[in-house]
Amino acid sequence: MSRPLSIVVFSAAQNGKVVREIRSELVDNGHEVHEWTAQSDVFLKSRIDDGPFPLEKEEDDLFQDCRTRTALADLLVVAAPLDQDAACLMCIAHTVGVAVAVVTGLNDKLGLMAKGCVSFWCDGVGAVLDVIGNWADLDDSSMEVA
Repeated sequence: MSRPLSIVVFSAAQNGKVVREIRSELVDNGHEVHEWTAQSDVFLKSRIDDGPFPLEKEEDDLFQDCRTRTALADLLVVAAPLDQDAACLMCIAHTVGVAVAVVTGLNDKLGLMAKGCVSFWCDGVGAVLDVIGNWADLDDSSMEVA
């Protein structure tokens, strides 16, 4: 039996079907899944405000939760939009040694630094689930991130 993984999924609202498929399969296999959508009210509000204002309490709470859960996860799965928020989460994950899987073909506009954080490029839900299934079967000493 595979060891349970802690997995964070970040996606756009329009990819709800992808997230539901990933989440359902992972939860059914005993993995812990946390997810955020880039179209949540808090994320959208942060993009509308003009200027370099400090985070409001609700925004800071979400930032802290996303940062902490991502840093403590075994894997971050990103399924578009591949935007500033996604890139930031990818960099947080990569910096602390958390693997990053990106579902390709949804919006692949990433800069050099964000591309360098990607451990697995996945061609859809099936590929993500294959990566997770194979990776969960490895022992901890084999789970180094590139």
